[in-house]
Amino acid sequence: IINLYFEKETNRLWACTRDFGLFMFELNDDSEIISQIRYFLSSNKNEQLNSNHVWAVTQSNSGKLWIGTDAGLNSITHNKGKIEIENFNHIGQLRNIKILSIVENNNILWLATSNGIIKFNPETNAINHFSYKDGISSNSLIETSQTDDYGTIYFGSINGITYFY
Repeated sequence: IINLYFEKETNRLWACTRDFGLFMFELNDDSEIISQIRYFLSSNKNEQLNSNHVWAVTQSNSGKLWIGTDAGLNSITHNKGKIEIENFNHIGQLRNIKILSIVENNNILWLATSNGIIKFNPETNAINHFSYKDGISSNSLIETSQTDDYGTIYFGSINGITYFY
């Protein structure tokens, strides 16, 4: 397991793994697992992640889950009991890029990658890419990022911390 994310509202625990995809565990009030679902790269093209190496998962304000993998960005939406999985490989700058962590701020996704930071607007598909030349501490980011109550975003890298408002 590489990373964990807990959904308080639904009592779901999401586990990112190195080779086995993404697991969703439904927990009861005593934190015991009552069911699990695995999302992974499979032959079913309509309901799969784009890689079994999952680095990051976070939930947006709208309730959509965003998943970062070795092969790019995915989303999972729960819609009337049905689960919809979408990958964003149709967007050139998100295709086959390792996404290590994800932060949402004002409906914008900030993606830590192995080659800098990507600012992605899911509504318009607009992308901005930031690298060492733009002032971040390193193009090699790591698996952690956070935002604080004031809107400052923090990214860890192999050369320290980059933060901005």
